[in-house]
Amino acid sequence: MFKFALIVFSIFIVQMGGAAHANQINVKWTQLRQAANALGDAAKDGDKAAYTTLSELANQDANGPAMHNMGWLLDVGFYVGKDKKAACDWYKKASTLTQYPPSMHNYALCLFRGTNGEKSSDDEALGRELMYDAYMRGWTKSAIILSEKILNTPLLSHEDAFQAFSISKSALRTTRPTPDEFSSLQYLVGMAAILGPRDMDQYREGYAAMLLAISSGHPRAEKEMIKLEYLWMAKVVAAIDKLEAYDDSTAQEWVERCYGHLADKSTDMHIVNFCKDVSEKELNKVTYLSEDANYLSSMIMSDDGEIIRSAQQRLEAKAGPYRRAKLKWEIIFIPKYETRVEQEADKP
Repeated sequence: MFKFALIVFSIFIVQMGGAAHANQINVKWTQLRQAANALGDAAKDGDKAAYTTLSELANQDANGPAMHNMGWLLDVGFYVGKDKKAACDWYKKASTLTQYPPSMHNYALCLFRGTNGEKSSDDEALGRELMYDAYMRGWTKSAIILSEKILNTPLLSHEDAFQAFSISKSALRTTRPTPDEFSSLQYLVGMAAILGPRDMDQYREGYAAMLLAISSGHPRAEKEMIKLEYLWMAKVVAAIDKLEAYDDSTAQEWVERCYGHLADKSTDMHIVNFCKDVSEKELNKVTYLSEDANYLSSMIMSDDGEIIRSAQQRLEAKAGPYRRAKLKWEIIFIPKYETRVEQEADKP
């Protein structure tokens, strides 16, 4: 069995300050953010007037970016002495008063380190809540840290792994990540497929994501891809060996049932539609398994490749009746089904 190391992304995403890239946070922050970041950068370089102005703005209850920059200067020790506790206090203030996503993120990091010198379960829970809220407000780093936290949970459950998978996928679509964030998110999608419920569709998505992580330069993606290939291959081989002969299969049972439902005009269309969906899912099993096996056999060049190629041969021995049933379904059932749908639509 593989041993999985803790997933760490600090080289990609842990940046406490106010970066120029704003992800997809609310446009209401744009002007305040630009002004506060400019003052923060000037104060970092020793500009006393900029620091004074920033401090005045930070004492306005609605100016989250100014509060955030005050925290950042204390966090890294620019212009003022480094003071982690005071920095966290500013992040907390900005997070509480304004829900400014970067501050919610940074205050969550403070909570993960622990308050008052030690970390509690309450700190961890609140930190995760803040990370989730910041991610939902468009802050990509929060989606990455939150997914990392979830995947590093001892005795990871299938539900938790799927949550990390979903958060990372969603953040790719909704938060406008930087190139490094994009790479980390793709890697997380792949890792969730490795560590999670190992559903066949999730393997396919995880594999595609890990390929993108490799192509975008993630330093650990290539090594983890080997594990993902092995696990996906084992899943495909097991599914091939479990596949029943068509005449004794669930697929054949559902298909025959559907033909009967369709012929019986008294059968409600909801039942026909449900039967159709299940039948097509069963009939498509062979198609998807064949595609997975063909792809993996072309990608795995080691001795393990012989395992999947041998499974391909076993699949082909079973596949013929499924393919004939699917062709008959498309030629006979589907036209009759479409006619029935039209007739139902014409009913008064």
